[in-house]
Formats: sequence, structure tokens, C-alpha cells
Amino acid sequence: MNRTFIAVIFLFLVIVTAVTSSAYLNRQTDELLTLAEKAFRNEALAPELVTKWEEKQVAFAVFLGHDHFESLNGSVKVLPYLKQEDYREACAEAIVKLEELKSHISFSFKNLF
Repeated sequence: MNRTFIAVIFLFLVIVTAVTSSAYLNRQTDELLTLAEKAFRNEALAPELVTKWEEKQVAFAVFLGHDHFESLNGSVKVLPYLKQEDYREACAEAIVKLEELKSHISFSFKNLF
């Protein structure tokens, strides 16, 4: 009885943690994606996008793993330093990677259940 009860509580906590983490990461990704889309049209927003990314990158690093994280990290952090002709292409790449991240979060959450 005790082991079953503990197992049920543990499973419940795992599910609650997964749901909460997924919802949090989805909100953070949406915020970054919206800002990246605005930065695509207005280069002056690039520093704000980088600042927001730096605030949120720890959560993404834990979730994504090293390779995916480094790829996205490099795409975002380089934006303020690019010339205008390269900027739009790099910003579009960051947007694509954020959209991939969003689908990756959704896919991982769906596979949990």
C-alpha cells in the first residue's frame, strides 16, 4: 500500500512538472518569437532580443541539449553585430530556429503521454 501510494504521488509530480515546464517554455518561446519577428522588421530591436534571450537561455539549455542550444544561441547573439544585408537573413534564421524549438517542445510534451 505504501509503495503504491508513493509511486502514484511520484508519477503525479512528474506529470505536473512536465506540464508546467512545457507551458513555461512555450510561453517563453512565443515571447522570443514575437520579438524576433519585430526585430526582423526593425534592426534597432536586436539588442532587446539578445537581452531577452540571455534572460531565458538557461531554461532552454536544460531542455534542448548542447547542440540545439548552441545553434540557437549563436543565431540570436550575433544579430546586433551584423551589417544590414546580413542582418535580415540571420534574423530569419533565428526565427526559423525558434519555430523549430516551439515544435520540438510540443512534440516532446506529446510523446510524454
